[in-house]
Amino acid sequence: MIKPFAFALMTIHAVAGAALAEEIAVTHAQGETVLQAVPQSVMVTDWAAFDILTALGVPVEGVPASVAPGHLADKVTDEMQRIGSLQEPDIEGIAAAAPDLVIIGGRSRTSYGTISRLAPVIDISVTAGR
Repeated sequence: MIKPFAFALMTIHAVAGAALAEEIAVTHAQGETVLQAVPQSVMVTDWAAFDILTALGVPVEGVPASVAPGHLADKVTDEMQRIGSLQEPDIEGIAAAAPDLVIIGGRSRTSYGTISRLAPVIDISVTAGR
């Protein structure tokens, strides 16, 4: 079974470069996020999200400020904005960048409410029983 997040990313990737004829609704750990268009500017607060997006060829503009895991280090560029720690995203930095989508993980999930007032957010947290 394909998890909703993975399906949404595959859908977004498949239509990248073309205008969406309709919205994409993504169900995630903290509810549902509706994307009105293919995100052109994506930021992540979680290295797993970065790994998935990079594997799908989706450009990422913002990443955690922590040291990237070894297998991802060569994919992180100086042009990527550092958006805080895994636990405490840089809210001001995210707000200033005005991304089309922010993907958060378990360690930054408490920031969902704040970040979701700035940009669409997908929470890829994994919880027991999901």
